[in-house]
Amino acid sequence: MLQVWTNATDTAIAESAEDAIRVWCEATGERLEDYAHQVDEWSTYPPTKVLTIQNFNGDNVTIPRTCAELIASEGRCYLCSTEF
Repeated sequence: MLQVWTNATDTAIAESAEDAIRVWCEATGERLEDYAHQVDEWSTYPPTKVLTIQNFNGDNVTIPRTCAELIASEGRCYLCSTEF
């Protein structure tokens, strides 16, 4: 079951903490073996939590959506970061 996972910096939609790290590595090009030990740093948001993600692709659009809505629209993916 997909859930929204965060390590307080990065947010991913994944099936587990291990999968969230895998998704993050796929998106960033980092090596999984360098981060697999960080499983305990990831936790889930409840499906009803509202996240507002700002799009910096020129239009600066922010759209608040619940985690359940994000899961339904985005599927398994790297969602966002607080660092960029």
